[in-house]
Amino acid sequence: SWGSSGTLARSAAVSGWPSREVVDVGGGDVVLGCDCDKCEGDDCACCGGEGGEAVVSECGTGCGCGSECGNRASQGGVEVRLKIARDKKKGWCLLADQAIEKGRFVCEYAGELLTTKEARVRQKEYDELASSRGFSSALLVVREHLPSGKACLRINIDATKVGNVGRFINHSCDGGNLSTVLVRSTGALLPRLCFLASKDIQQGEELTFSYGEIRLRSNGLQCYCGASTCLGILPSEHT
Repeated sequence: SWGSSGTLARSAAVSGWPSREVVDVGGGDVVLGCDCDKCEGDDCACCGGEGGEAVVSECGTGCGCGSECGNRASQGGVEVRLKIARDKKKGWCLLADQAIEKGRFVCEYAGELLTTKEARVRQKEYDELASSRGFSSALLVVREHLPSGKACLRINIDATKVGNVGRFINHSCDGGNLSTVLVRSTGALLPRLCFLASKDIQQGEELTFSYGEIRLRSNGLQCYCGASTCLGILPSEHT
Protein backbone atom coordinates (compact mmCIF):
# COMPACT_ATOMS: atom_id res chain seq x y z
CA SER A 1 0.00 0.00 0.00
CA TRP A 2 1.14 3.58 -0.38
CA GLY A 3 1.98 3.60 3.31
CA SER A 4 3.82 5.90 5.69
CA SER A 5 7.09 5.50 3.85
CA GLY A 6 5.37 5.86 0.47
CA THR A 7 6.45 2.43 -0.72
CA LEU A 8 4.46 0.16 -3.01
CA ALA A 9 6.41 -2.85 -4.23
CA ARG A 10 3.91 -5.38 -5.50
CA SER A 11 6.48 -7.71 -6.94
CA ALA A 12 8.24 -10.44 -5.00
CA ALA A 13 10.85 -8.07 -3.66
CA VAL A 14 14.53 -8.97 -3.36
CA SER A 15 14.88 -7.52 0.11
CA GLY A 16 11.37 -8.29 1.28
CA TRP A 17 9.54 -4.99 0.76
CA PRO A 18 5.73 -5.17 0.36
CA SER A 19 4.85 -7.46 -2.49
CA ARG A 20 1.98 -8.97 -4.39
CA GLU A 21 2.09 -12.28 -6.29
CA VAL A 22 -1.26 -11.92 -7.98
CA VAL A 23 -2.09 -15.15 -9.74
CA ASP A 24 -1.10 -18.73 -9.03
CA VAL A 25 -3.40 -20.85 -11.16
CA GLY A 26 -3.39 -23.52 -13.83
CA GLY A 27 -3.71 -22.61 -17.50
CA GLY A 28 -6.05 -24.23 -20.00
CA ASP A 29 -6.34 -25.32 -23.60
CA VAL A 30 -5.35 -22.95 -26.40
CA VAL A 31 -8.26 -21.49 -28.37
CA LEU A 32 -7.48 -20.06 -31.81
CA GLY A 33 -10.65 -18.02 -32.20
CA CYS A 34 -14.37 -18.27 -32.85
CA ASP A 35 -16.45 -17.63 -35.96
CA CYS A 36 -19.57 -16.50 -34.09
CA ASP A 37 -21.78 -13.64 -35.21
CA LYS A 38 -22.95 -13.22 -31.62
CA CYS A 39 -21.04 -14.93 -28.82
CA GLU A 40 -23.23 -16.50 -26.17
CA GLY A 41 -22.35 -18.98 -23.40
CA ASP A 42 -20.99 -22.41 -24.23
CA ASP A 43 -21.75 -22.02 -27.94
CA CYS A 44 -18.67 -19.79 -28.28
CA ALA A 45 -15.27 -21.48 -28.10
CA CYS A 46 -13.76 -18.41 -26.40
CA CYS A 47 -16.27 -17.98 -23.58
CA GLY A 48 -15.66 -19.11 -20.03
CA GLY A 49 -12.67 -19.59 -17.75
CA GLU A 50 -9.56 -21.65 -18.31
CA GLY A 51 -8.21 -22.10 -14.79
CA GLY A 52 -11.19 -21.45 -12.56
CA GLU A 53 -12.24 -17.92 -11.73
CA ALA A 54 -8.66 -16.59 -11.84
CA VAL A 55 -8.25 -17.01 -15.62
CA VAL A 56 -10.86 -15.76 -18.09
CA SER A 57 -11.01 -16.12 -21.87
CA GLU A 58 -12.25 -13.32 -24.11
CA CYS A 59 -12.68 -13.00 -27.85
CA GLY A 60 -9.87 -11.23 -29.67
CA THR A 61 -8.27 -10.41 -32.99
CA GLY A 62 -8.51 -14.02 -34.18
CA CYS A 63 -12.30 -14.08 -33.85
CA GLY A 64 -15.04 -13.41 -36.36
CA CYS A 65 -17.14 -11.29 -33.97
CA GLY A 66 -16.76 -7.51 -33.73
CA SER A 67 -16.06 -4.97 -31.01
CA GLU A 68 -19.70 -5.06 -29.87
CA CYS A 69 -19.29 -8.72 -28.79
CA GLY A 70 -20.37 -9.26 -25.19
CA ASN A 71 -17.31 -11.41 -24.51
CA ARG A 72 -14.92 -8.44 -24.66
CA ALA A 73 -15.84 -6.81 -21.34
CA SER A 74 -12.31 -5.68 -20.45
CA GLN A 75 -11.35 -4.39 -23.89
CA GLY A 76 -13.30 -1.12 -23.87
CA GLY A 77 -11.13 0.54 -21.24
CA VAL A 78 -12.32 1.98 -17.92
CA GLU A 79 -16.08 2.54 -18.07
CA VAL A 80 -16.75 3.30 -14.40
CA ARG A 81 -15.98 6.62 -12.74
CA LEU A 82 -12.91 6.44 -10.50
CA LYS A 83 -11.20 9.08 -8.37
CA ILE A 84 -7.59 9.33 -7.16
CA ALA A 85 -7.42 10.69 -3.63
CA ARG A 86 -4.86 11.32 -0.90
CA ASP A 87 -5.05 9.69 2.53
CA LYS A 88 -3.02 11.00 5.47
CA LYS A 89 -1.72 7.56 6.39
CA LYS A 90 -1.86 5.52 3.16
CA GLY A 91 -0.86 8.21 0.71
CA TRP A 92 -2.46 7.88 -2.74
CA CYS A 93 -5.51 5.67 -3.09
CA LEU A 94 -8.24 4.95 -5.63
CA LEU A 95 -11.95 5.49 -4.90
CA ALA A 96 -15.12 4.50 -6.69
CA ASP A 97 -16.84 7.66 -7.94
CA GLN A 98 -20.05 5.74 -8.58
CA ALA A 99 -21.73 2.56 -7.37
CA ILE A 100 -20.14 -0.53 -8.97
CA GLU A 101 -22.04 -3.80 -9.05
CA LYS A 102 -20.40 -7.13 -8.19
CA GLY A 103 -18.64 -8.78 -11.13
CA ARG A 104 -18.16 -5.59 -13.17
CA PHE A 105 -14.82 -4.88 -14.82
CA VAL A 106 -13.10 -1.96 -13.08
CA CYS A 107 -9.69 -1.54 -14.71
CA GLU A 108 -6.57 -3.27 -15.98
CA TYR A 109 -3.18 -3.13 -14.27
CA ALA A 110 -1.12 -1.47 -17.00
CA GLY A 111 2.60 -0.77 -17.12
CA GLU A 112 5.91 -1.70 -18.71
CA LEU A 113 6.43 -5.40 -19.44
CA LEU A 114 9.84 -6.49 -18.15
CA THR A 115 11.94 -9.62 -18.36
CA THR A 116 12.55 -11.34 -15.01
CA LYS A 117 16.16 -10.15 -15.07
CA GLU A 118 15.06 -6.55 -15.63
CA ALA A 119 12.42 -6.84 -12.91
CA ARG A 120 14.94 -8.06 -10.32
CA VAL A 121 17.37 -5.27 -11.17
CA ARG A 122 14.65 -2.64 -10.90
CA GLN A 123 13.28 -4.05 -7.67
CA LYS A 124 16.71 -3.87 -6.09
CA GLU A 125 16.97 -0.23 -7.15
CA TYR A 126 13.46 0.50 -5.86
CA ASP A 127 14.22 -1.12 -2.50
CA GLU A 128 17.29 1.07 -2.08
CA LEU A 129 15.34 4.21 -2.98
CA ALA A 130 12.48 3.25 -0.68
CA SER A 131 14.76 2.75 2.31
CA SER A 132 16.52 6.08 1.87
CA ARG A 133 13.96 8.43 0.29
CA GLY A 134 10.50 7.00 0.83
CA PHE A 135 10.31 6.18 -2.88
CA SER A 136 7.08 4.65 -4.23
CA SER A 137 7.26 1.78 -6.72
CA ALA A 138 4.54 -0.27 -8.42
CA LEU A 139 6.24 -3.38 -9.77
CA LEU A 140 3.90 -6.36 -9.88
CA VAL A 141 4.65 -10.01 -10.66
CA VAL A 142 2.04 -12.38 -12.11
CA ARG A 143 2.61 -16.14 -12.21
CA GLU A 144 0.35 -18.47 -14.19
CA HIS A 145 1.01 -22.21 -13.92
CA LEU A 146 1.01 -23.99 -17.28
CA PRO A 147 -1.12 -27.11 -17.92
CA SER A 148 1.85 -29.46 -17.46
CA GLY A 149 2.25 -28.30 -13.89
CA LYS A 150 6.03 -28.27 -14.40
CA ALA A 151 6.43 -24.63 -15.39
CA CYS A 152 4.72 -21.29 -15.05
CA LEU A 153 4.38 -18.17 -17.13
CA ARG A 154 5.77 -15.16 -15.31
CA ILE A 155 4.76 -11.63 -16.28
CA ASN A 156 6.43 -8.59 -14.70
CA ILE A 157 4.41 -5.36 -14.94
CA ASP A 158 6.09 -2.15 -13.78
CA ALA A 159 3.67 0.77 -13.41
CA THR A 160 6.12 2.94 -11.48
CA LYS A 161 6.78 5.34 -14.37
CA VAL A 162 4.30 4.20 -17.03
CA GLY A 163 0.90 2.96 -15.91
CA ASN A 164 -2.75 3.75 -15.26
CA VAL A 165 -5.10 4.19 -12.30
CA GLY A 166 -4.51 0.56 -11.28
CA ARG A 167 -1.22 1.58 -9.66
CA PHE A 168 -3.12 3.49 -6.95
CA ILE A 169 -5.09 0.48 -5.66
CA ASN A 170 -4.01 -0.30 -2.09
CA HIS A 171 -3.79 -3.53 -0.11
CA SER A 172 -6.40 -4.78 2.34
CA CYS A 173 -5.80 -7.67 4.74
CA ASP A 174 -9.43 -8.81 4.38
CA GLY A 175 -9.05 -9.32 0.62
CA GLY A 176 -10.61 -5.99 -0.32
CA ASN A 177 -13.49 -5.42 -2.71
CA LEU A 178 -11.66 -6.30 -5.94
CA SER A 179 -10.67 -9.68 -7.35
CA THR A 180 -7.75 -10.16 -9.75
CA VAL A 181 -8.17 -12.21 -12.91
CA LEU A 182 -5.94 -12.97 -15.87
CA VAL A 183 -7.80 -12.15 -19.07
CA ARG A 184 -6.53 -14.02 -22.10
CA SER A 185 -7.83 -12.64 -25.40
CA THR A 186 -7.80 -14.93 -28.41
CA GLY A 187 -4.85 -14.08 -30.65
CA ALA A 188 -2.91 -12.23 -27.92
CA LEU A 189 0.49 -13.55 -26.83
CA LEU A 190 0.19 -12.62 -23.14
CA PRO A 191 -2.77 -12.34 -20.77
CA ARG A 192 -3.69 -9.06 -19.07
CA LEU A 193 -4.22 -8.58 -15.35
CA CYS A 194 -7.65 -7.11 -14.65
CA PHE A 195 -9.63 -6.09 -11.57
CA LEU A 196 -13.29 -7.04 -11.13
CA ALA A 197 -15.60 -5.96 -8.32
CA SER A 198 -15.80 -8.91 -5.90
CA LYS A 199 -18.81 -7.37 -4.15
CA ASP A 200 -21.16 -4.44 -4.62
CA ILE A 201 -19.14 -1.24 -4.11
CA GLN A 202 -20.64 2.05 -2.96
CA GLN A 203 -19.77 5.49 -4.32
CA GLY A 204 -16.86 6.97 -2.35
CA GLU A 205 -15.60 3.56 -1.19
CA GLU A 206 -11.87 2.88 -1.53
CA LEU A 207 -10.91 0.15 -3.99
CA THR A 208 -8.57 -2.47 -2.51
CA PHE A 209 -7.32 -6.02 -3.07
CA SER A 210 -4.94 -8.42 -1.33
CA TYR A 211 -1.25 -8.17 -2.25
CA GLY A 212 -0.71 -11.69 -0.88
CA GLU A 213 -0.42 -13.71 2.32
CA ILE A 214 3.37 -14.11 2.69
CA ARG A 215 5.17 -11.83 5.14
CA LEU A 216 8.89 -12.56 5.30
CA ARG A 217 9.73 -9.47 7.33
CA SER A 218 8.30 -9.31 10.83
CA ASN A 219 9.36 -5.66 10.91
CA GLY A 220 8.02 -4.81 7.44
CA LEU A 221 6.20 -1.65 6.46
CA GLN A 222 3.15 -0.83 8.55
CA CYS A 223 -0.26 -1.57 7.04
CA TYR A 224 -3.02 1.03 7.39
CA CYS A 225 -5.81 -0.86 5.62
CA GLY A 226 -8.14 -0.52 8.62
CA ALA A 227 -9.66 -4.00 8.23
CA SER A 228 -10.74 -5.84 11.38
CA THR A 229 -8.38 -8.63 10.30
CA CYS A 230 -5.41 -6.31 9.65
CA LEU A 231 -2.09 -8.02 10.44
CA GLY A 232 -0.26 -4.75 10.97
CA ILE A 233 2.39 -5.14 8.26
CA LEU A 234 2.25 -5.34 4.49
CA PRO A 235 2.94 -8.58 2.58
CA SER A 236 6.55 -9.23 1.52
CA GLU A 237 8.45 -12.04 -0.19
CA HIS A 238 11.54 -12.73 -2.29
CA THR A 239 11.64 -12.45 -6.06
